[in-house]
Amino acid sequence: MATFIWQDRYSIGDATVDDQHRHVFELAEQVLGASDRDELIHLFIRFFRHIREHFHCEEALMKRLDYPGYQAHVAAHDQMLDELIHLSSEVRGDRWNRSEITRFVNDWILVHIVEVDRLLGDFLADMAASTTPSQADLRLHSH
Repeated sequence: MATFIWQDRYSIGDATVDDQHRHVFELAEQVLGASDRDELIHLFIRFFRHIREHFHCEEALMKRLDYPGYQAHVAAHDQMLDELIHLSSEVRGDRWNRSEITRFVNDWILVHIVEVDRLLGDFLADMAASTTPSQADLRLHSH
């Protein structure tokens, strides 16, 4: 079985987003370790909901900060959600296999965090470097 372990190099520098990413890894491990179909369905629902909520949070942050890569980032999220919906139907129809979830986590989640979310992390770092700490904190956490 593939193992998905959070590494500090995946961090983008926003504590909330990084915590959510860590939880994605934990949930992926739980889904892959499901021992029967009922457990798999329950865990996959949690996995799907967490990812959907995470995307909403991340998109709200990008919008608040007027992130220039917002549209492309949202499009990537939409593609991942489409794939998750497909996988969900496979799970519900008992046509699922572990390699599909492994591929999804490798190809979509991990690559997205390392490549696409990294760009957001770079933007956050640049923004923090160009403002005082109190200004950066206000922009990051204002609603």
